[in-house]
Amino acid sequence: MTARPEQIFIGPGSKELLYQIVLILDTTFLIPKGSWVSYIPQIKSKNAVYKIIDTQEQHQYKVTAEQLNSICHKGVPYTLILNSPNNPTGAVYTEDELKEIALICKDLDIMVMSDEIYSQMNFTDDYAPSISKYLPERTIVFGGLSKVFSGGGYRLGFAVIPDQMEGLKKCLFSLISETYSCVAAPIQHGAIIAYQYAPPLRAYIGQCKAILKAIAQYVHENLSSMGLLLTHPSGGFYMVVSFEPYREQLFKRGISNAKTLCHHLLEDRNIALLPGADFYFDQSSLCCRLAFVDFDGALALQVDTPTKDLSYLKRICPNIIAGVEAIQDFIEDVRAI
Repeated sequence: MTARPEQIFIGPGSKELLYQIVLILDTTFLIPKGSWVSYIPQIKSKNAVYKIIDTQEQHQYKVTAEQLNSICHKGVPYTLILNSPNNPTGAVYTEDELKEIALICKDLDIMVMSDEIYSQMNFTDDYAPSISKYLPERTIVFGGLSKVFSGGGYRLGFAVIPDQMEGLKKCLFSLISETYSCVAAPIQHGAIIAYQYAPPLRAYIGQCKAILKAIAQYVHENLSSMGLLLTHPSGGFYMVVSFEPYREQLFKRGISNAKTLCHHLLEDRNIALLPGADFYFDQSSLCCRLAFVDFDGALALQVDTPTKDLSYLKRICPNIIAGVEAIQDFIEDVRAI
């Protein structure tokens, strides 16, 4: 999207800006099952009302226009928090999906907070599609340095607020002035260079995406072959792994939910996953988040065309290979029960 300077607010991370706006809004927040862990704690901190949308595996845990239409009512203020590319699923909303959601939002006067912190980490295009294209007057777009520029610790985020939300902008000015003063000066200088987005930097981000895509394909193919259910990552660096096909066998081992499963895998197999309940899946779910970022970046960047070739992956991400193999061994043992 194209924005003017007066529409852009800068803060020490997009999470901080998102929280500032959560504090201002008087609304019912809509959170799709399979969303970043901070959203609901931020909402709870002001005792606001929220609903978790029960997204489905067959839709890659993406909210659909039909779901929005069925749970929302005219005259009630709603704000949908939409994250694409998504953490924890790796799913990316398509242009058609966003267009359909935007139509429902227009009809029901739903505001959208579009968390696009992984926007350039999209495996098929330069940027992931944004709902702001179809709902510019009701969408606040969030982004930042840390993810797309491999700048972990560089806490600078932005929020783009449409002109139609002038009242929100005035409130945000006041709230910012009473909380944080500015982003640290060294990080501001880094952001100036990053957002010039020179050709070498664009090429670097392209290489990073190719590396992540190759690793994602390897993980997805090898764990799917074991009968596990996985989201298909189209961006970012996460996917959701469901152990649901083995619920009966796992129950015999005393494992009935993802929290117990993750504890068992860490203690018994040295595998680190996060339980889906942290991302608003049901407490009884056997869904877990898998991150595939444990690799040697400097070594990976020496290859012009990263592939899912095993010899290449063994050199750049031996821990990921070992983790996948450990999950495969675990499933083999579970099958034997």
